[in-house]
Amino acid sequence: MDSCWTEEEIENWLHTECRMLLLPDGRVLPFTDFRVTWEAFDELIVVHGYSEAQLLTWALQEAELSGEPFEVTFPAVVAYVDRHVRSLGAAG
Repeated sequence: MDSCWTEEEIENWLHTECRMLLLPDGRVLPFTDFRVTWEAFDELIVVHGYSEAQLLTWALQEAELSGEPFEVTFPAVVAYVDRHVRSLGAAG
């Protein structure tokens, strides 16, 4: 089933938010991204049982493998995992 969002919801998702990410090596990285990324990140942790460390590790591994910066791989990994979780829900 397709979802429809209001203009206000979409506009809200496109605002940015900065959070402090605790990387697996102990460094703290201030990271700014769209609220839609943060909402998906939070849902993956709270609802679906992923850990922040797990998602950050995958993003760092993807950065190393692809040569892309973490600023690119972090939202891509969050989106990929979110899409995977949603596809499993749709299949059931």
